[in-house]
Amino acid sequence: MEKEELFSVYAKVTLLFVIFFISLPMMSASLYVPEDSVAEVSKRQPVYFVNDTYVDSEDFEDMQILEDIVSIDVIKDADKNPQLKKLFDKYGKNTGFIFVRLKPGIDIKGIIGPDGKRLESERLPEFPGGKTAMLNFIEKNKKFPFALLDKGIQSGSVQVTFVVKSDGTLSDIKVTKSTAPELAKEAIRVVSEMPKWIPGKKAGIPSDYTRMINIDFRGIIIR
Repeated sequence: MEKEELFSVYAKVTLLFVIFFISLPMMSASLYVPEDSVAEVSKRQPVYFVNDTYVDSEDFEDMQILEDIVSIDVIKDADKNPQLKKLFDKYGKNTGFIFVRLKPGIDIKGIIGPDGKRLESERLPEFPGGKTAMLNFIEKNKKFPFALLDKGIQSGSVQVTFVVKSDGTLSDIKVTKSTAPELAKEAIRVVSEMPKWIPGKKAGIPSDYTRMINIDFRGIIIR
């Protein structure tokens, strides 16, 4: 993790520490920690649990889950929190615990890889090079139908939906709105000629996504 990102993590965790320190909720002691890691973990403070799952402090710093955090509860007083007696017995009476709760629907098993690092919980598919590159591709490849110019029509727009498959290919290209059939046909041609997209991901796994774009057409009349 870059120094600036690491500083951001520490700064935000420290802020949340202050906010939640004065209101310590009752916590369940049914938290899982590998037995062979207790001795090693007890050498470091604080001890982190994300969605009731133990996370190594160094891995926690690399997880980058700030946007998914709902609450952080800090508990460090064994006498005032007898419901956590088993944890204090394992790590020591003076141990500090940080319990991190993520947004509903986010499964920690889906966002933490085997190396303990965070996987992207969700990433939408993207045209290679981003939105600007996509707009440039459309501008370069679209052609205004001459048949419409003959009818006195000089502009129009088309709304197109399509599925970006898990391998980046496009399928199910459909026109949902169009000002003229000729423009609809041209929009489908342009989208079908797009290169493979960067596929989207759910819980770090490439997945199919439906996307929608609007294509504006303007005819050029040379006199």
